[in-house]
Amino acid sequence: LIASAINCILAQRLIRQICNRCQQPAELSDGDRIWLQAVIDGPEFQCFEGSGCNQCNDTGYLGRVGVYELLRFDEPMMDALRQEDQAEFSRLAISSDSYHPIIDHCIEKLRNGTTTVSEVMRLTGSLN
Repeated sequence: LIASAINCILAQRLIRQICNRCQQPAELSDGDRIWLQAVIDGPEFQCFEGSGCNQCNDTGYLGRVGVYELLRFDEPMMDALRQEDQAEFSRLAISSDSYHPIIDHCIEKLRNGTTTVSEVMRLTGSLN
């Protein structure tokens, strides 16, 4: 029944945005740098943080933005659901081209200066 009614699954979380008024280049710790190298494919990029100001109450953050994870179902995934084969469904979902994990969207927000390394680590650490 579920397999015939669902086309995709969308998950969302909110991640804190860096305050535009006090945004500055971030000095990454060795731990942050090692974590970034482990999760990011491609060239290094500049990360940012907020230094804190009156606008953000000295937090360095102002507002939140959504980050998303999307999985579009294909026929083999729907077959696995119909057969109640959770292991096969999970295997198919993770290897699917239509699966866009939330970590990818978080890294995009990190690359464009919307959020901080610590915020991405906080969010993705809770997903494991």
